[in-house]
Amino acid sequence: MGIDKPRGLQFNYLHKLHFYYSKKVRFKSLIPFTRVLYIVEKKMPRVLTLIFLTSIYILPTQANEVILRAHLQSEGNAGGHLGNAVSISGNYALVGAPRDNENGFHAGAAYLYKFDENQWHLQCKLLANDGQAVDLFGYALDFQNNRAVIAAHLSDQYSGFGANQDAGAVYVYEFDENFNCDSPYVKLKSTSAFSAEDEFGHSVALSGDRIIVGAPKTNIGNKTPGAYYIFQYEDTHWNQIHLGTCPGVSDNEDLCGYVVDIDEKNPTTAIVGALSKAYKTTRGGSLMKAGAAYILDIREHFGQYRVTNIKNLRSTHPSENEFFGITVSISNSIAAVGTALNGHNHASGLTSRNGVVHVYHQNSVANSWELHTKLFSPIPQDYDSFGSQQLKINRNQLWITAPFLDLTTQEAPGNDFGRVFMYQLQKAYDNVYLEPYFSWNLKKSFTTNTSTDNATAIRFGSSIDVSNQHVLIGSPAFDELGAEDIGTVFYTSNSYE
Repeated sequence: MGIDKPRGLQFNYLHKLHFYYSKKVRFKSLIPFTRVLYIVEKKMPRVLTLIFLTSIYILPTQANEVILRAHLQSEGNAGGHLGNAVSISGNYALVGAPRDNENGFHAGAAYLYKFDENQWHLQCKLLANDGQAVDLFGYALDFQNNRAVIAAHLSDQYSGFGANQDAGAVYVYEFDENFNCDSPYVKLKSTSAFSAEDEFGHSVALSGDRIIVGAPKTNIGNKTPGAYYIFQYEDTHWNQIHLGTCPGVSDNEDLCGYVVDIDEKNPTTAIVGALSKAYKTTRGGSLMKAGAAYILDIREHFGQYRVTNIKNLRSTHPSENEFFGITVSISNSIAAVGTALNGHNHASGLTSRNGVVHVYHQNSVANSWELHTKLFSPIPQDYDSFGSQQLKINRNQLWITAPFLDLTTQEAPGNDFGRVFMYQLQKAYDNVYLEPYFSWNLKKSFTTNTSTDNATAIRFGSSIDVSNQHVLIGSPAFDELGAEDIGTVFYTSNSYE
């Protein structure tokens, strides 16, 4: 369904704000006061207020915090990075450990877990039959129903001319009803030969009988703009139906396909990130590595597939090395795009080195995608990775990770400890016109407790997947039983409506 752009002012659209702090008011939600010129002073514990010529907003200083302690039993070996990627299908979960050494040094592995009796239990371990050292099998993966897609983007591919190093490989598993790990798999094949360093499989996404694969270092001509592939399952085979690059003037290493996503319930809609795409200014200059993202429409027309780029997405304030498009997520007529650095923070008016997430809503009437809001880190820090590692849209929820966020609280001290934020799309009413609009509100903040986990720089939130029942949060730098960076995945039920 399409969601109309909200009417009236919202905090994320304001440009010039002045901050005042008082210790006398506690927030409960975002509360607009129209056409008022004073600071609220009441006998409550804490407040963060913003004042400008027409409105005052009381903003939350932090959401309700959830401390997660339950996590998967860490498997594999030290340095395996279990939890680098996670994906949920019903009561099963697939977890990548791309630096697992059983199949060779950093050849990689994936673990299949089953949820039973309120716990996740290991079902089996998957290894690539043709795996080799430094393939990084399990770096990217996706899982839906009984089908799993697992990539090894640094896998070498061999031809009559020798090895194409780091060409990449993608494996598609079809599990039986018992989810037996001996189930057959196939490797996706392109209609054009893979080249060395294509990194085919750096990102993957699955929706029904359709798979989209990113190959961000694909060579075209004398440049390396990157590309994405789309495969369709037809007549018991996976067929390539499209090979695309990101539109516009291409500079070397746009990294098109660095991340991809496809709507799990609507495989006609996908999104591709090109975080190093240059931005051409109106004066003829270029902002290098500003980044971009592209929403695709994939349709079958008289037996032929057409892929149309229906929306080019850019940062509202492009800057060099912003890396807009480093993360993407799309579902239910909502798209989210993350940036890595140099996000222009409207609240302070300054350029910062923490991430920003742009949220777009599809207008079903106009058949267009429009920027709805921008979300900034509730705990802004330089290089906090807010929104630059993983985004996940699930129904009316938007989950944003910040695995490099430093925490100095008693519950979770340590650099690069990490945190996850859950925003919820909620209906509110304009104070002037009394008309409904939708806004994204921070509802929960997730972390874990180092006093029980005996770790500091665990990078909690390096990966995430969310279903209607489960939440899995990867922590690949987690240490356990003396094994450094063995990795794990924290879990909880999704009961946060």
